[in-house]
Amino acid sequence: MARTKKNLKKPTKSRGKGTAKHTGKAKRKSRSKKNTRTNKKGVSGKKFTWEKNDCVRPKGMPGHYKIKKDLGESWLMAGPHYVETLPKTVEFFGWEKVDC
Repeated sequence: MARTKKNLKKPTKSRGKGTAKHTGKAKRKSRSKKNTRTNKKGVSGKKFTWEKNDCVRPKGMPGHYKIKKDLGESWLMAGPHYVETLPKTVEFFGWEKVDC
């Protein structure tokens, strides 16, 4: 294809240090995926079984936490010298329920 005046690109003027105008093709924005989660309780359809005032601990821990309050997606847990919020999913990953 022969170059004519119509299909020649003019050089861009710089607007300062490092702020040259973009002359290439515009990138398409990727479409966001819709949230298709149907089950919001548990992990992979499992239901949470721990309740308030249960004693739980990570496997191998000598002490335990006591569940004080349900915070929706997490638990408020208290130990002998500390209070923490932990996600409810820890019930299925290396934690166990113990007798108080």
